[in-house]
Formats: sequence, structure tokens, C-alpha cells
Amino acid sequence: MGSTSSSEREHAARVAALTDVESLRADVSELRQAQTEAALLLALAERTANAATLQDVFDAALDATCAALMVPRAAILLFDDDGVMRFKAWRGLSETYRAAVDGHSPWRPEQSDPAPVIVGDVTQEPSLAAFSGTFAAERIGALAFFPLAYEGRLLGKVMAYSEPVRELSSREVRLAMAVSTHVAMSVVRQQAVAREREATRRLEAGVRAREEILSIVSHDLRTPLSGILTATELLERLHIEPPMGERVRRSVDSIRRLTARMSRLINDLMDFASIENGHFSIDPIDTSPEDIVSGTLEAFLAQAAEREIAIDARVASECPRLHADEERVVQALTNLVANAVSVTPRGGRIALVADCTAQSVRFSVADTGPGIHADELPHLFERYWRSPSAAYKGTGLGLPIAKAIVDAHGGRIWAESAPGRGSTFHFELPASARVG
Repeated sequence: MGSTSSSEREHAARVAALTDVESLRADVSELRQAQTEAALLLALAERTANAATLQDVFDAALDATCAALMVPRAAILLFDDDGVMRFKAWRGLSETYRAAVDGHSPWRPEQSDPAPVIVGDVTQEPSLAAFSGTFAAERIGALAFFPLAYEGRLLGKVMAYSEPVRELSSREVRLAMAVSTHVAMSVVRQQAVAREREATRRLEAGVRAREEILSIVSHDLRTPLSGILTATELLERLHIEPPMGERVRRSVDSIRRLTARMSRLINDLMDFASIENGHFSIDPIDTSPEDIVSGTLEAFLAQAAEREIAIDARVASECPRLHADEERVVQALTNLVANAVSVTPRGGRIALVADCTAQSVRFSVADTGPGIHADELPHLFERYWRSPSAAYKGTGLGLPIAKAIVDAHGGRIWAESAPGRGSTFHFELPASARVG
């Protein structure tokens, strides 16, 4: 009796030991399989992360799919703009086969989260009966559709093909779905990169075209403008008896004003192109606020008098000299005064002031025009921006150019205004720009 019990215990111990061994073998096998799958997904992630083109992503996806399911053939198809599934990359598929099944999809484009479709025997799947001859000719016995979906959007599918009839395990399906999910994300990323590259290419082409146009403008328009100015000077020297002489004088004045306006427009276009290209520069010299204000004022005295606009100019006493590009600062101030003259009604007033503070010299231009709404003030210095209610319809470049000039000096520019109360534009040059 005792020997029997001992024998039974030994047998039970051997069975338990064998069970433990089989369990350990299963655990080791599971671990190795998990390591293989993890290595496959890691390799896919590395290749797609380093992909330079969409084709690089496709190549990585095909390699991963074939390795994950141990099949020699695979394909990637994406929906085109018309919602038709089209081949983008493939392995081991003939042109005849691709042409025959191109456009087929088990899902509609608007499906957001479709499930994979596994066909273990193509001859037993009614929905694929129309392709039975094609499958036979291509020696395809089984196939699987894995959706390429990202953030609720169906992009296309990954296909896997097997010659013998074959069912995929749930583990194989999960691995293939992990591959397709990562590939979908990579496709979206590469498509975004491609769009950005195309946008950059078009932008660069637009910049080149603009530079060519500006080159033509600067050369082909400045030359005749110079001729027109020379002709007006000759006309002024002629002694023509009244009343014809008075008419000629008025015409010459009009031609001179229009020519000056055209010249300013050309200069604005060229300056703005330099700003956009990053080639805008300044040439600082030793100058003073008095020189800047007087240089600006002189350009508008005749125009203001003609429109009966009073311009009051004032420079605070004991303002320090500046180390600044006098011509450019005058240009910035001129742009502000030109806008003020344009919006100020006949009989109005403009104040041109230079004030000194402990940190800066502030130039200000105040007008008695219609004023500007508060919600428009942040946009005043944006390129080409014009208020729908603006009293003056210019190019919209004067203020952005003024801002670029002030920025180049390390200063700041802003506006204060309210409807019906006129506007005041200020810019400051910092103390660091001063000399003496």
C-alpha cells in the first residue's frame, strides 16, 4: 500500500514537471515571438521616421507586411481625389492583375474605422466571384485587406496575398493591423511634407517672378520717368506769354507731382522687395532730429498749402544727435506725413513733432482726419492691408516699410486713434542709437 502511494506520487511529480517544462517552452516561444514582432515594428518605425519620400514609406510597409505574415506578395493602395482606390506600391503582382482589380475596395471612402477583411479561400468568397479568373491566373489562393486609417479618415489599404489557401491567426491579424496603423500615420506625415515642399516651391517661384517684375519696373519705368522730369525742367525754362504760359506752368506742376508719385511707388516696391528678401539694410550716420524733421517737412509744404492744410513742426530743445540712417528715417516719417496729408480734410491741421525722453527720441505725426477704429489698429503695419473704410486707397506698403525702417534701427512704431478724433502715429529710436 505504501509503495503504491509512493509510485503515484512519483508519477504525479513527473507529470507536473513535464507540464512545467511544456509551460516554460510555451512561455519562451511566446517571448521569442513577441520579441520578433517588436523588432519588426521597431524596424518599420525607424525606416518610416527616416523616410525622405512617400515611396520610402511604401517600401518599408511592404517589407514589414511580407515579414509579418510570411507572404511573398503585398500591395498598398490609396484613394485618389475621386474616391477610387489606386495602386501605389506592390511586390510580386503582374501589370495585368493590377489593371484588373484596380479600383476595388471592400470599404467606402467615408468609412471611418473599417475592420480588416480576411479571405482564406478566394474561391469561396461570393463578393470576389468577378475576379475568380484573375486570381487563378495570378495564382492567388488567399488574400487579406487591412485598412489604412488615421484619425477617423480612411486613406487606403494594405493587401497581402498567398498562393495556397490560408487562414490568418488572430495574432497575425493584430500584427498586420499594427503595421497598417503605423503606415497610415507615416503616409499622412509624408503627404503633409510633400504639400509643404510644393508650397515652398511655388512660393520660391513666385518670389523669383516678383523679383523679375520688380527688376523690369525699376529699369524700364525709371528711365522714362527721368526723361519726363528732364522735359518738365526744359518747359519751365521756356518763356511763354500769357495766358498760354500759365496753362503750361500748371501742366508742368501736375506732371512733376505725378512723376514724383510714380517714383515713390517704384521706390516703395523696390524697398518692400528688399525687406521680403531679407536684403534691407541701413547706413547710419551722425544726424539730428532737426535735420530729419526739416527734411520731411520740406517735401510737403507745397502740397499742404495747395490743400489749405497747416503743418506745425516742432523739435524739443536739447535733443541729442542720433546715429541713424537719415535718409531712411526721413523716408519713414515721410510715409507717415503722406498718409496724414491724404486723410486730412481741406483746412485741417497736421502736427510733426520730435520729443526727447530719457530712453529715446520720439517722432510723431498727428492729423485731424476721420480716425481709425480700434479693431483696425493692430493691422495697420501689415503688408498690403487697407481698411475698407480708408479715406486713401494706396498700395498699403508705406506703413510696413516705415515699420521695417524703424525695426532696423532697433525702435518701435505704433498708432493711436479713434473715429472722429484723428490719428497720431509714433515711432521711437532707442537711446542706444544715439551719438554724443
